[in-house]
Amino acid sequence: MPGYHNGVSPFGSWSIGAVYVSSRWLTNHDPQADYAFLTVEPQPRSGRAVDVEDVVGADRLVISQDFHVRATVIGYPLGTGGKPITCGNETYDHGGYPTFDCDSYVDGTSGSPWITDINPVARRGDLYGVIGGLHQGGCTRQVSYSSYFGADIRVLYNRAIRGGSGDDVPPAGSDGC
Repeated sequence: MPGYHNGVSPFGSWSIGAVYVSSRWLTNHDPQADYAFLTVEPQPRSGRAVDVEDVVGADRLVISQDFHVRATVIGYPLGTGGKPITCGNETYDHGGYPTFDCDSYVDGTSGSPWITDINPVARRGDLYGVIGGLHQGGCTRQVSYSSYFGADIRVLYNRAIRGGSGDDVPPAGSDGC
């Protein structure tokens, strides 16, 4: 539900068509492949099928970016009644995982986007990461991780763009915390 806040979804809800995950995640839950692409079904509007990005826009996926960038992370923590939280901070490398320090990123924020180079007029930027990866995103509310977006994510993205049947995604299992 793009733009969801305080129980309001100004752009409606959109149905997921398929989910695509890395074979590295499917076979052994590799934390460096803890990301997915979801296709979103068009929605009928004014007598024609409209894609979600035509309504709300889209950020650009960036691959193999430096570990040290300024990122803004938007999340929806459990227990906040649907109110998003936002934090901007410098990222850093923690054992090959992009990492950022901001408080309150608890359960419910997994998958939250890490956006860099935000254009304030267009309100769009570059997708640098998502909360996940090491310990499924982190063991404390102050430190969060992402899998590194390298060549493997480009392969997965291209597979999602081509379409076809998605993946049956098993539960993640223990986060190791």
